[in-house]
Amino acid sequence: MKSLLVFGLVLGSQLSFAESVPVAKFETARNISKVMKSSIEAKDAPATCWILGRVHGYALAMKQLGDTRAAKLVEFVDKGAGKCGGKNTLNLQETFTQEEWTRLSELQKQIENFN
Repeated sequence: MKSLLVFGLVLGSQLSFAESVPVAKFETARNISKVMKSSIEAKDAPATCWILGRVHGYALAMKQLGDTRAAKLVEFVDKGAGKCGGKNTLNLQETFTQEEWTRLSELQKQIENFN
Protein backbone atom coordinates (compact mmCIF):
# COMPACT_ATOMS: atom_id res chain seq x y z
CA MET A 1 0.00 0.00 0.00
CA LYS A 2 3.04 2.23 0.33
CA SER A 3 3.08 2.13 -3.48
CA LEU A 4 -0.37 3.70 -3.58
CA LEU A 5 0.71 6.60 -1.37
CA VAL A 6 3.68 7.30 -3.61
CA PHE A 7 1.40 6.99 -6.61
CA GLY A 8 -0.94 9.61 -5.17
CA LEU A 9 1.91 12.03 -4.64
CA VAL A 10 3.32 11.51 -8.14
CA LEU A 11 -0.08 11.72 -9.77
CA GLY A 12 -1.06 14.83 -7.85
CA SER A 13 2.09 16.63 -8.86
CA GLN A 14 1.75 15.62 -12.49
CA LEU A 15 -1.94 16.22 -13.14
CA SER A 16 -1.72 19.97 -12.75
CA PHE A 17 0.71 20.08 -15.67
CA ALA A 18 -0.89 17.31 -17.68
CA GLU A 19 -4.11 19.02 -18.58
CA SER A 20 -2.65 21.71 -20.81
CA VAL A 21 0.02 20.06 -22.95
CA PRO A 22 -0.40 16.76 -24.87
CA VAL A 23 3.27 15.87 -24.34
CA ALA A 24 2.85 16.33 -20.59
CA LYS A 25 -0.20 14.06 -20.68
CA PHE A 26 1.86 11.31 -22.24
CA GLU A 27 4.61 11.91 -19.68
CA THR A 28 2.04 11.53 -16.90
CA ALA A 29 1.13 8.05 -18.13
CA ARG A 30 4.81 7.12 -18.14
CA ASN A 31 5.38 8.64 -14.69
CA ILE A 32 2.46 6.66 -13.29
CA SER A 33 4.10 3.50 -14.64
CA LYS A 34 7.28 4.32 -12.69
CA VAL A 35 5.33 3.87 -9.45
CA MET A 36 4.45 0.37 -10.62
CA LYS A 37 8.14 -0.56 -10.28
CA SER A 38 8.04 -0.35 -6.47
CA SER A 39 4.84 -2.41 -6.25
CA ILE A 40 6.43 -5.06 -8.47
CA GLU A 41 9.56 -5.10 -6.28
CA ALA A 42 7.31 -5.48 -3.20
CA LYS A 43 5.37 -8.28 -4.96
CA ASP A 44 2.16 -6.36 -4.25
CA ALA A 45 -0.14 -7.82 -6.90
CA PRO A 46 -3.28 -5.73 -6.17
CA ALA A 47 -1.30 -2.46 -6.18
CA THR A 48 0.53 -3.45 -9.37
CA CYS A 49 -2.73 -4.15 -11.18
CA TRP A 50 -4.34 -0.98 -9.80
CA ILE A 51 -1.45 1.16 -11.02
CA LEU A 52 -1.45 -0.60 -14.40
CA GLY A 53 -5.15 0.21 -14.56
CA ARG A 54 -4.41 3.90 -14.01
CA VAL A 55 -1.81 3.88 -16.81
CA HIS A 56 -4.33 2.16 -19.07
CA GLY A 57 -7.11 4.58 -18.12
CA TYR A 58 -4.98 7.65 -18.67
CA ALA A 59 -3.79 6.36 -22.05
CA LEU A 60 -7.37 5.48 -23.01
CA ALA A 61 -8.53 9.01 -22.19
CA MET A 62 -5.75 10.45 -24.34
CA LYS A 63 -6.62 8.00 -27.14
CA GLN A 64 -10.21 9.26 -27.09
CA LEU A 65 -8.85 12.78 -27.54
CA GLY A 66 -7.06 11.65 -30.70
CA ASP A 67 -3.53 10.99 -29.43
CA THR A 68 -2.12 8.30 -31.75
CA ARG A 69 0.76 7.39 -29.42
CA ALA A 70 -1.76 6.81 -26.65
CA ALA A 71 -3.74 4.48 -28.92
CA LYS A 72 -0.59 2.38 -29.38
CA LEU A 73 0.06 2.44 -25.62
CA VAL A 74 -3.49 1.22 -24.87
CA GLU A 75 -3.02 -1.69 -27.26
CA PHE A 76 0.39 -2.45 -25.76
CA VAL A 77 -0.95 -2.51 -22.17
CA ASP A 78 -3.98 -4.59 -23.21
CA LYS A 79 -1.67 -7.25 -24.64
CA GLY A 80 0.59 -7.32 -21.57
CA ALA A 81 -1.93 -7.08 -18.71
CA GLY A 82 -1.94 -10.83 -18.03
CA LYS A 83 -3.78 -11.74 -14.82
CA CYS A 84 -4.60 -8.10 -14.22
CA GLY A 85 -7.11 -8.55 -17.03
CA GLY A 86 -9.01 -6.10 -19.16
CA LYS A 87 -10.16 -4.04 -16.19
CA ASN A 88 -6.73 -4.25 -14.54
CA THR A 89 -8.18 -5.48 -11.28
CA LEU A 90 -7.15 -8.47 -9.26
CA ASN A 91 -8.66 -10.56 -6.51
CA LEU A 92 -6.77 -9.68 -3.32
CA GLN A 93 -6.01 -13.37 -2.77
CA GLU A 94 -4.46 -13.82 -6.23
CA THR A 95 -0.74 -14.37 -6.52
CA PHE A 96 1.69 -14.22 -9.41
CA THR A 97 4.38 -16.69 -10.36
CA GLN A 98 7.96 -15.48 -10.72
CA GLU A 99 7.49 -15.65 -14.49
CA GLU A 100 4.47 -13.33 -14.25
CA TRP A 101 6.38 -10.89 -12.03
CA THR A 102 9.20 -10.88 -14.58
CA ARG A 103 6.74 -10.21 -17.41
CA LEU A 104 5.12 -7.34 -15.47
CA SER A 105 8.53 -5.89 -14.68
CA GLU A 106 9.43 -5.96 -18.36
CA LEU A 107 6.06 -4.39 -19.23
CA GLN A 108 6.68 -1.59 -16.71
CA LYS A 109 10.08 -0.84 -18.23
CA GLN A 110 8.61 -0.84 -21.73
CA ILE A 111 5.82 1.54 -20.71
CA GLU A 112 8.32 3.85 -19.03
CA ASN A 113 10.38 3.98 -22.22
CA PHE A 114 7.43 3.94 -24.64
CA ASN A 115 7.67 6.39 -27.52
